[in-house]
Amino acid sequence: MLIRHLFRTFILFLLFTSCSKSSSQISITCEENQVGNNIIVWETTPIKEGIVRVFAGNSPYNIVEDTPIAMANIGDQRLVIINNNPSVRNFYKVVFNNEERIVVGSRNINIPNVQNFRDLGGYPIHSTKKRTKWGMVYRTGNLDNIDAKGIARLKNLNIKTVIDLRPLNEQKQNQLLDNNFKTISIPVSCRDTEDLINQIGNKEITRKELRAYMQCIYTQLTKENNEQYKQIFDLLLDKANYPIVYQCAAGKRQSGIVSYILLSILNVNEDIIKTDYKRSNNFIDISEAYVYASNLSNNAQEALTALLLTQDEYLDAAIQEVKSSYGNIDSFMTEGLGFTDNDLKKLQSMLLE
Repeated sequence: MLIRHLFRTFILFLLFTSCSKSSSQISITCEENQVGNNIIVWETTPIKEGIVRVFAGNSPYNIVEDTPIAMANIGDQRLVIINNNPSVRNFYKVVFNNEERIVVGSRNINIPNVQNFRDLGGYPIHSTKKRTKWGMVYRTGNLDNIDAKGIARLKNLNIKTVIDLRPLNEQKQNQLLDNNFKTISIPVSCRDTEDLINQIGNKEITRKELRAYMQCIYTQLTKENNEQYKQIFDLLLDKANYPIVYQCAAGKRQSGIVSYILLSILNVNEDIIKTDYKRSNNFIDISEAYVYASNLSNNAQEALTALLLTQDEYLDAAIQEVKSSYGNIDSFMTEGLGFTDNDLKKLQSMLLE
């Protein structure tokens, strides 16, 4: 009986430890700071003890585990990688206790005179254990003032196609872009918000009214541009166009809607999509607005913030429009835009690994 009891206990121990390993989840991000160094931050669930080792490579697919470039305790939850050549993008294989391995890269990329340039790679698909591919799709604020140094950075990222999502009256031709990349204009119509700043300053619109107005804008962005979204996803279905970057004024409205649609097709969790949308707030420079706001009332300052930064309810309005009209994103793509289920599977096969 004792031997049988010990054997049963041993089997239960193996099952328990096996389940514990499979249920362990690691949340990890990597961001590039202003001087080009990369900051890796992680959380483990359940909390783990041990060592993190980091290996580097210039591609997410050729990182060799020979000599780590950095080490830390798992409990430290962060480390900084010094980058002596910020013009070159590195990827990092982060190894937890020689068990779990996750490849990360800096999601944001610093480019002179460009705001909010970010990679949509590395997002987990928990249902399939896959992730979105690094270095395939980027979103950004406008590239109007990009210079030769910035062009070199885009070339280092192997960018082939630049899509301008802004309305025609906002678009500006940049000869540097035209000479070096395939540039395509697909204007996604959006209500004008230029006069709203004056209305805020003149106390003609409250924060509550402005937030409601912005929700209407996001509903309109989703509802009235099916022809444009069809063109965009036709380009995304062509492997010859990759890597792709799409731009809008600040990289948050039209780019935010396209990113929501794309990540939803790839089955990225909605909470992760919302986090990606709100991350724009970390990379948009509103310093001039702060100067302007210094002479405004507190209520006007709150209204200005609601205009310039992303808010949960803005993207929620777009999501609700898709769900109320089509039920889900797949139906939006097939019924609304005319794609097939095979098209969606093709996009997943191209952009997931």
